[in-house]
Order: sequence, then structure tokens, then C-alpha cells
Amino acid sequence: AVTFEKGLVTENEESVLDEGQASSLLNWEPAPYGGLRARNQWDEISNNGLTADYQVRGWGTSAISSGGGLATPSIVQKDTDQNNPTSSVALNGSLTGVTPGNILVAVVTTAFDSDSSHPTSPPAGYTKRVEQKNEGVGSETCVRIYTKTATGTSESITIDDTAAILCRLKFYELANVATEAPTAFDSGNSVSADTLSCTSSVGSGVAIAAGIEAETVAWTSRPGDEAGWTDDGDTSDTTFNVRSSNSSKVFSASPVTDLVDSAGGTDATYLLATWDASANASSP
Repeated sequence: AVTFEKGLVTENEESVLDEGQASSLLNWEPAPYGGLRARNQWDEISNNGLTADYQVRGWGTSAISSGGGLATPSIVQKDTDQNNPTSSVALNGSLTGVTPGNILVAVVTTAFDSDSSHPTSPPAGYTKRVEQKNEGVGSETCVRIYTKTATGTSESITIDDTAAILCRLKFYELANVATEAPTAFDSGNSVSADTLSCTSSVGSGVAIAAGIEAETVAWTSRPGDEAGWTDDGDTSDTTFNVRSSNSSKVFSASPVTDLVDSAGGTDATYLLATWDASANASSP
């Protein structure tokens, strides 16, 4: 423990704190106005990822939410576009009220995708991060992830691929994650039970699960069925027996696992991707 008394910081100015008023402190010193101050300023302060209203407390300290804690990794908002896979049409995602600097993630599922290079290039401004494909004997299913760092308060994406049937687009805004690209991902094509797993170096962050299957009635265990996941919806078509699904969650323990069972389809593709929390974010 550390105690303060008058005259402790005499090289700067005399303290007005009485002896015994402060204890068990680290990197703080008494100030002449009777409070405490940091010995050194932080490099910067930021309100990135904080929802209104936010406030900054202290001299040279980091931004905290009005509730008093550091901002946590979060899924701020999401948008969906889907197509019953009878024809190839473009899919569009749109988000408003976006915080510049947050991460945009587009998860796209396709069927009858016989060429893994489709689409031939990412949408303008986006980077293709993951492409998992099952080139089986049926519909050749695929899951792709595109990302971008938001630059404006309104952001959109259009996916257009005439060489495949676009089934589902899920468009996310993530806050307080460390990198634009997924920190880790795991994927599979099995038509029987399989477990996906991603290990986080910091122990908290955001996880997104996605899958598409063909030639079967329904998932036995769809991606993200376990407790703690948010069901982000399904797209199902009985004509072609194609089903897509999305789930997401904020996690506070590692590894992140996902049990998937596609129950006998001839083509199934599923994916688990995680984004670690940023260095200045707290665990949820």
C-alpha cells in the first residue's frame, strides 16, 4: 500500500492531501487541487465504437461509456438480403448510423457455384477474407466473407454473381474488434456431424457462423445452434432443397466452438469466423 502526505511531490508543488487519504494506487500522484492525477498522459483518447451518449473522464485517460466501463466488442447492427434460389439476382446490404472506423462484414452463401473464383473480384472497397467451398456432385455450395473498414455513416454492399445462385447476404457492423480481417476461422464440408473451433489470443471478441446445404430437408444442428448464439435467420427453398443460415455472438471465453450436422445432404459448407476484441476493449 502507498500513503500520501503533504509535501510528497515537492519537486512539482506541495500536495494538499492529508496523510492516509489514498492507498494502493499505481501510476497516480496527488494534485494541488486535492485530487489525483496520472503521472503520464495516455498516448490518445478515443470514442470509437461508443454509442451516444458517451463521455471522456479524467486527464489524458481513455474514453469510457456513460455506464462507467470500457466499451466492449459488439455487433452494432445487421442487415439481410436473400433470394429463393431459382435464379441469379444481386443481393444488397445497407447500414445507416454507422460509426466510421468500425468493421463491416458481409457473409455470402451461394449454390450451384461450379467455379470457386466467383465472383471474380470483391465488391468495390471490400476485401475477400475467406472462401470455403464444397464442389460435390449436387449444387456446389460456398460461403464467402468480405470485409471493409467503415469510412462513412451510411455503408452498403452489392454482391452480383451471374455464374452462381446467390442465396443469402448477411451484413454486419462490428465495434471494438482488433482487426478488419478475422483473427481466426475454421470451416468444413462434411455431411455428417463436425465441430468447428477458433482460439482467441485475448479471450473475447465477436464470432459469426454461417452455413449452406443442399439436397436435404433441414440441418440437424445448424451453424450456431448452441446456447449463447443469436439466430440471424435462415433462407430455405424447397424446389432445390437449399438452405442457408447465419448466427452470431459476442464471446468472453476461448476457444469458440460450433457443432454442425447437415444430416445427409450431398453438399454442405459451413464456416466459423472470429474477431478478437481490440486492446482497449473490456470483456463482455
